[in-house]
Order: sequence, then structure tokens, then C-alpha cells
Amino acid sequence: MLKLGLLSLMVALAAACGVYTLKHQVQGLELHLERTQDAIQDQRLALIRLKAEWATLTQPARLHRLAHAHLGLVPARPRQLVAVKDLPQRNELELQQRRYPALVSSGVAVPLRFKPAGAVDLAELLARPAERGRPPVARP
Repeated sequence: MLKLGLLSLMVALAAACGVYTLKHQVQGLELHLERTQDAIQDQRLALIRLKAEWATLTQPARLHRLAHAHLGLVPARPRQLVAVKDLPQRNELELQQRRYPALVSSGVAVPLRFKPAGAVDLAELLARPAERGRPPVARP
């Protein structure tokens, strides 16, 4: 009987130690959960503040005032807007930017700029020079 009593006491002590250890672990996890929930709540409040600040910073009237005051920008006029099909092709832009010296009858060199009227097919021009009243062009 004495052995049974001692064995029961040992089992009870081991169970009590196990329960105490488990209780301590649960309290640690509860503290960690509470801290995580507080951090989540802080982040939510910060996000609300940032959204409010973003809404204030991106107000069109404020942006218009700042663009005019600091950059000198003004709203676009209707004649400044064009359709994509009305934009010149890249090769036309490159021709417009190049400057070639041309000698005039007085002997002064003046810059000559190209302003293409439309797409020009060079092969077509070389194929039919006589139709325009010009002598044929020698091809290389």
C-alpha cells in the first residue's frame, strides 16, 4: 500500500508539474497573441492615417495650385491635344531635327531643314524621273 501511495504521489506531482509548465506556455502564447493583435491594430491605424494623408496630397485643386506656383504649369489648351494618328513618324522627326548647310546665291551658308509633307517612297522617285521633267538619276 505504501508503494501504491508513493507511486500515486509521484504521478500527482508529475501531473502538477506538467500542468504548471503547460499553463506557463499558454500564458506566454497569450501574451504574444496580445502583442501581435496590438501591432496589427497599430498598423491598421497607421494605414488609415496614410490613406487620409494620400487623399489630401492628391487633391486635384492642391496639385493644380502647386504645379502653377512651383513649376509654372498651366492646364492644356484644347488645341494642344492631338490624336495619335496625327503625330509624325519617327523618321520624319529625325529629318526635321537634322540641319544641312545650303549655300545661297550671295555665298552665305544658311541652315536647311526638312519638313516632309508625307511619306516619300525613294524607290518610286528613282524609277520615274523622266515623268517629272528631270534627267534620269544615275544609280550606284
